[in-house]
Amino acid sequence: TRWSLLSPMLEDPDKSVRLEAVRVLAPVLLDLSSKQQQSLSQHLKEYRNTLRIQQDTPGGQMALAILEFNLDNRGAAAAAYQRALDIAPGYVPALINFADFHRGSGQDSKAKSLLLKALKIAPDSAAVNHSYGLHLVRAGQYAQSLAYLEKGALLEDSEPRYSYVYACLLYTSDAA
Repeated sequence: TRWSLLSPMLEDPDKSVRLEAVRVLAPVLLDLSSKQQQSLSQHLKEYRNTLRIQQDTPGGQMALAILEFNLDNRGAAAAAYQRALDIAPGYVPALINFADFHRGSGQDSKAKSLLLKALKIAPDSAAVNHSYGLHLVRAGQYAQSLAYLEKGALLEDSEPRYSYVYACLLYTSDAA
C-alpha cells in the first residue's frame, strides 16, 4: 500500500517531495519486488547525496542512522548515531533514538545510560521522560515508571501517545 501510494512521488519535479517519498519508502525496501527495489535504490542515491551535505550536523547524522537502520545496516546506523553524538554530545533526539537502537539490540545498560544522560540534559522533555518511563516498564519497575510516564504525558511538548501509554499503565496497575 505504501509503495502504491508513494512511488509516483519518486518522479515529482520537486526534490523535497522525492526525498520525503524515499525516506518514507526506505523501511519497506526489503518487502518490495525486485523491480520496485531497483527503482527505489536509484532514488536512494539522491537521498544519500543530500544527507552527505548535512553530514557535519547531528540531525544529518541522525537521518543517516535512521536510513541505515531501515535498510537493515545496523553497523552503519550505530556509527551514524555515534557521529551525531560526537558532533553534539547533548543532542537529545540522538540520545533517545540511540537508546532505542541499543534496547532493540538487547543492550539495555547502554540504553539506560543514554536515557539518564538525556534526562540530565533535558529533564523537562516529554519525550525523554516518556522514553525513560518505558525503559523502567520494560525492566519491570512499574512503580518507578509512573512518575516519568505521568510527567511525559503532562508536559507541554507531550504527544497524545504518551497520555495513552500512561493511562494504560495506570489501568493495569489498578487491575493488578
